[in-house]
Amino acid sequence: MEAEALYDSAEKDVIPLFYERGHDGLPRSWIAKMKNSMRAIGPVFNTNACLRVCQRLYAPEAQRYLALNADQGQQARNLASWLQTIRQRWGQIRITAVHSDARTVCVGAEITIQAL
Repeated sequence: MEAEALYDSAEKDVIPLFYERGHDGLPRSWIAKMKNSMRAIGPVFNTNACLRVCQRLYAPEAQRYLALNADQGQQARNLASWLQTIRQRWGQIRITAVHSDARTVCVGAEITIQAL
């Protein structure tokens, strides 16, 4: 839904402004909209926000890559083998009980669950 709304907005609101040119050949309404967008989102989406995303997402994955390949890729091969076993036996997996000490769960909270 969000993607559809974004494309709809671009098609009906933003792109037509780009093609509406004044006597000087510049899309003045589009330029104004872009400047306003930069002014509005600049404080929220900036280099610091990009760095936070990098620290939360990319850095851990880089560490994971290094760990999987530290011993000439043996850890990666072990993981691939385990995943293949899981895929092959997926139809045989049954969860018969679930246990947790958590009484209430908040979004983002970590809890321990044991599935038997």
